[in-house]
Amino acid sequence: MYKHQKLSTAGLRQKNKNIVYKLFYDTFEDKTKQDIALELNLSLPTVSQNLNELLDDGLIEYYGFINSNGGRRARTLKIVSDAKISVGIEISRNNLRFVAIDLYGNEIAYNKINKVFEVNNEYKEHIKYYLENFLNDFSIDRNKILGIGITLPAIINENIIENSPVLSIKNLPIENIIGELDYPFHVLNDANAGGYAECFFQKQNKDIAYLFIEKGVGGSIIINSKAYKGKTSKSAEFGHICIHPNGKLCFCGKKGCLEAYCSTARLSDDLNITTEEFFYQLSCGNEEYKLIFDDYLNNLARGINIIKMVLDCDIVLGGSITPEFLPYLPILKQKVKDLDCFSDNIDYIRIGSCGTKANCIGAALHHVSDFLNTL
Repeated sequence: MYKHQKLSTAGLRQKNKNIVYKLFYDTFEDKTKQDIALELNLSLPTVSQNLNELLDDGLIEYYGFINSNGGRRARTLKIVSDAKISVGIEISRNNLRFVAIDLYGNEIAYNKINKVFEVNNEYKEHIKYYLENFLNDFSIDRNKILGIGITLPAIINENIIENSPVLSIKNLPIENIIGELDYPFHVLNDANAGGYAECFFQKQNKDIAYLFIEKGVGGSIIINSKAYKGKTSKSAEFGHICIHPNGKLCFCGKKGCLEAYCSTARLSDDLNITTEEFFYQLSCGNEEYKLIFDDYLNNLARGINIIKMVLDCDIVLGGSITPEFLPYLPILKQKVKDLDCFSDNIDYIRIGSCGTKANCIGAALHHVSDFLNTL
């Protein structure tokens, strides 16, 4: 028979400390000692003990006083959002992005550096060098750093990068790219990081499919705020859904993949322009570009419809060009609606709120999540 294991005194104190802190964190409100005791059904001595520990740790601070009808006014406390800081690094083919966030995911600092990806010791040293420069440039207190989240466009299993067509690497140990850092670090897939970031900021909905559109097209499935990676860490490779059997050749070697039709290259490289130029000309009424983008949206709608039929959840579009989709979102929704045989309500499609920084922020949020769960 299963017996409930009783927490030790130290374990109970730690649990109460976490509960008190999470009350501040989740409600976004300043509170008095009496508020906390009432809401958590804890004794005032227990609350006082935990508040003192949190104050000593610098995680909460006194904020003000509440009005009183007489006698001593009660002091209020609030969370210190930048008591801890997490850093995200996004590795891509031509750039390095750095972001620092507080415990609520608010951006404290950001920088983008042009750096072509390579597999050599010099590149490893450059990551460390640019990281330290980033921390120095924005006067980030090293003692507050929870850790470094690093993301790259690759299938990652344990400590092996199994495959990254964008970076042209296969079966490469992570240590060949990331050298020794002076902080705890964690490496994860870019789309999984981006999907987690988008899920983190929408609070109400913890189940989403994240469709990530760049030179490569990928994605992630977030269930109850956690990435579903699949049996072999290859879930949500939405870019390789076949939307046109025997269609265009994809970078993966197969034909008809969503990526072959909806990569950003279709709106830039193929036309020998930048995506910024494409959308500018589109907004100016360029007829040729109108036809190209209409076909692009037709193919994107096919991919979105398949994702919806399989997963039946909200779909968030992310990547560098998706903010440009906003004026055309009603057109895209109508195209999906025409394909959806079950629903006329297409409000399940939205543009991500993190823009081009989603992957970087999501990588940093990994350490924030660990902190909140283990405090």
